[in-house]
Amino acid sequence: VDVVLGALTSALPEASVGAANGANTTAVFSGVDPKTQQSYVYLETLGGGFGGRATKDGKDAVQVHITNTSNLPVEAIEMEYPLLVEGYGVVEDSGGAGTFRGGAGLRRVVRPMGHACTFNGAGERFRHQPWGIFGGEPGRTGRYLLSDEAGREQRLDDKPMGVAVTPEQMVVIETPGSGGYGPAAKRCPDLIREDLQSGKFTPAFIERHYGVQLTD
Repeated sequence: VDVVLGALTSALPEASVGAANGANTTAVFSGVDPKTQQSYVYLETLGGGFGGRATKDGKDAVQVHITNTSNLPVEAIEMEYPLLVEGYGVVEDSGGAGTFRGGAGLRRVVRPMGHACTFNGAGERFRHQPWGIFGGEPGRTGRYLLSDEAGREQRLDDKPMGVAVTPEQMVVIETPGSGGYGPAAKRCPDLIREDLQSGKFTPAFIERHYGVQLTD
């Protein structure tokens, strides 16, 4: 879908958007529930950034274009499966800068409780950044990580298969952001201030892309 929209940018600039997070990022956890001794499979498709538009910023952490799945609440996961969601939020600095910025990807951190499980995934836009249009900057790619309690992280393949995860480990899923619309130099100062106050973008990102010198 992004390729088709990208091909139409010169003809329909007012209807064009920066590249989004691609197809859904997939996360699959499977194992045996230590309480019930029953096998389980938890599968979710996760959204990401939606690109910047001609008159407004892109959306953060959403399903895009032709997808037809939605967010699974943390409470539902933890009630149905022997899994603990240790973190859930947007990925900092993942939306591409622009006159109207791209939307941010999302991060979900999942740990198996009382047992070892197996993780499989299928990442989209994990190698190539979602592009910006009309001078907008590209968004950040996605990634899978295997983390432990000591803070050590191991990057997994873009489409990992059969990854063993112990109760002392967590799978970190970070979905792609999206591209911005228009040059960053033309972004409204009020919107830059909102970016900083939202916590979705670091001061270093703001300074690098918008040339703003920040003080305490």
